[in-house]
Amino acid sequence: MMTDLWDIHGQAVAYIDDDKLSIYLRDGTPVAWLSENVVYTYRGKLLGWMWEGWIFGRDGKCVLFTERSQPGAPKPFRQIPEDRADQGQRPSRDTRETPQKRRERSDVWSSKSARSFFTN
Repeated sequence: MMTDLWDIHGQAVAYIDDDKLSIYLRDGTPVAWLSENVVYTYRGKLLGWMWEGWIFGRDGKCVLFTERSQPGAPKPFRQIPEDRADQGQRPSRDTRETPQKRRERSDVWSSKSARSFFTN
């Protein structure tokens, strides 16, 4: 079952595929993947961590949440997600950046938008 990811505005902007590893934007663009709860771009850049239904950036601030996320930043009302587009071809995974120690989790939202989180 796919897991929707909502942003600070309650918009479903991405999802985790059935494989529980691949992350796609709603338009079908593959943007990241999970390895032992660490979020990486396909080029191997460490973006952050997934923990208790939240995706946290490298700074420890909240970026996205799932329906089952545990306590964290105040969650907005979740809007009805738009249909997902067909998935694009996943790129090959480059060598991963060495994971740094996970930062202390914050209950504050990141100033980065969900899209910029995946593209910067």
